[in-house]
Amino acid sequence: MDYKKVLRLHYVNGLSSRAIATSCGCGKTAVNDFLKRFRECDKLTYPLPEDVTNELIDNLLYRKPGVSSETELYRPFDEQEVYKTLSRKGVTLKKLWQKYNAVGDVDNLRPLSYRQYCRRYAVWCNSQKITFHIQRYPGINLELDYAGKTLLLHDRRNPDLTTEVTIFIAALSYSDYFYCEGMVECDIRNWIRVNNNALDYFGDDAYYAPDNRIMHGWE
Repeated sequence: MDYKKVLRLHYVNGLSSRAIATSCGCGKTAVNDFLKRFRECDKLTYPLPEDVTNELIDNLLYRKPGVSSETELYRPFDEQEVYKTLSRKGVTLKKLWQKYNAVGDVDNLRPLSYRQYCRRYAVWCNSQKITFHIQRYPGINLELDYAGKTLLLHDRRNPDLTTEVTIFIAALSYSDYFYCEGMVECDIRNWIRVNNNALDYFGDDAYYAPDNRIMHGWE
């Protein structure tokens, strides 16, 4: 659960627990339990200080007394190496975690869960100041890019004939609502065409949203 997002949706946007659960992809009960723990914690208040991370929130609200810390229970990984490897085409954090997880226990240290793995990597990125957070707003930020890897389109009548297809993606980054389209030719004419198709798909609000920002590439 993205605790900071839950707090923002609750305190700033005034959303119900059900709406927050839908937006964050978690259960309503988990949201209510987290908000209750947050209100009862004397070390946390909203708005949060800038240095408060999701990991700190999790440690303050959910760590049971007497339980060893992550460093004593879980096998570490090289965050610097993960950062370098992610620059390769087709590599994702999920794939790197699966490779790390497949090793299993080492020296009585078990692997981190995927959520813990992502959280620890995010904390490391923040400490290194190698990423920059872009504030997103509903209906305002539209991010555009190619998916990276291409697909091959096979001709059923002639199996030996294949066409390389590049995938264009446009995403409303606040809601993760997205549009994608395959492109056989990636010239400027087709780039303009798929952008117009994306705007038509999202509707009139994508054209007239105030202070509309279009970003090429991902954060």
